[in-house]
Amino acid sequence: MRLQSPSYRFALLCLTLFLAACNSANPTPEPDRIATEVAVQRTAAAILTAEATTATPTLTPASVEPTSPPSPATDTPTLTPTNDNTPSTTATATVETAATPACAVVASSLNLRSGPGVAYEPPVTTLVRDALLIPIGFSAVGYPGGQWVQVQTPDNQTGWVSADPQFVTCNIDPATLPPISVPPPPTATPTLTPIPAQPTPTLSPTPESFVVFEPPGGGNDNIDGYVVFSGYSQGQLNFDDLVFRDRLVFRVVAFDKNVGQTDGAGIDSVYFKILGDQGTVHERTERTPGYCVFGGGEPTCEVWNFTEHNYHWPEPFQHQSITNGDYSVQITITPDEGDSANWNFDFKIEDAVEGQASNLTAYIVQTGPNSDADVVSEALIFQVFASTDGVNDGAGIDRVDMRIIGPDGEVHQRTEQSAAYCAFSGGEPDCNVWNFAENNYQWPNGDSIEFGDEYLLQAIVHAEDGSSTTVEMDIQIQ
Repeated sequence: MRLQSPSYRFALLCLTLFLAACNSANPTPEPDRIATEVAVQRTAAAILTAEATTATPTLTPASVEPTSPPSPATDTPTLTPTNDNTPSTTATATVETAATPACAVVASSLNLRSGPGVAYEPPVTTLVRDALLIPIGFSAVGYPGGQWVQVQTPDNQTGWVSADPQFVTCNIDPATLPPISVPPPPTATPTLTPIPAQPTPTLSPTPESFVVFEPPGGGNDNIDGYVVFSGYSQGQLNFDDLVFRDRLVFRVVAFDKNVGQTDGAGIDSVYFKILGDQGTVHERTERTPGYCVFGGGEPTCEVWNFTEHNYHWPEPFQHQSITNGDYSVQITITPDEGDSANWNFDFKIEDAVEGQASNLTAYIVQTGPNSDADVVSEALIFQVFASTDGVNDGAGIDRVDMRIIGPDGEVHQRTEQSAAYCAFSGGEPDCNVWNFAENNYQWPNGDSIEFGDEYLLQAIVHAEDGSSTTVEMDIQIQ
């Protein structure tokens, strides 16, 4: 049965009545009357057929109730009109949904580690540039620092990579991922992987050597963290028998777990106190992460080098001599709310002999390729000669701490234990060259190279007999 709209039925009725009236007013011969009725029927049939094929209504629901409330940012349907200028009886609904969380490696290569930090050695594997990763977790404070992302690789390996944008880029904020707590590494000493000899080193910064300890203590159990001894290797320090001979430096990473896992989260201050046979020899209160025992550039701590300070402690205890013996450290961590936490550990100072004789010799060999000039234009090398016999480079030398310091602070640091001593590593004795153009006019830490500014090249040389010396040179980059 065909549906007929009221308008068509009305038109058909009018036509039928009109023809009927004409027939009654002017009688028509029988054949003509039959032909007229046939024409009427054909016209009516055509009208009904057209109505059935073109005017059949489409039942469109007025609205559809979503199964769940749409998200303002991702689930709100967007009605897209048709390309035809004529209004359409229907509309196409397009639902825009958030992209799947993903990260990509942007460094030339990147280590995947078993935990959040370079202290987790050895790496699980090495990822190549443009490798796609699925982020699944986050750690705001790694070992010894930095933010880290737990990821899954395409071959279903799970591990951690640095969240620093110079290593990975993600389509989400990594800090929004679920926080993951990981036990500290059993051996918290990174291995300094030598960079193969090449004309220009990669942009990736050289890992800092360090040792991480969780000191004993008590008080507020919500306070978590650890102590970092920068510039030391595990072989140099043992927490059961901490011994320092020529310098002292450490910092504290601390946070209130109820507030967050970022260094300093919920922390008001960290108080340091060092005691020796003479009583208190040093006190300091730090309110800025990282919390350094002798202050510093946060978290680049000031190193208290014994010879540079004539074997005396900082003010107001400068009258106290740094002598061999047993010492203890008391650390009081005060949160914004709640009770304080108290950490403590012991250490020793040995070989602290003021004025000890030494034939230690050190000087800067190169600043640029085959040059020791104080003006550098296209590339920097920074190579140091160090020896206790004055002839053989490296003779009697334990290590050389090399730093490049700009107007806004340190831009590069490396500890070298092999002659020649090169700030950017190398094949020994062939130093790597830091070519400015090939490294996008940036330092290894990502800071821009400022032309026209002065930079300080500093090398602290440590001999095996405990003596040390510092060589420095101001250079200008043009």
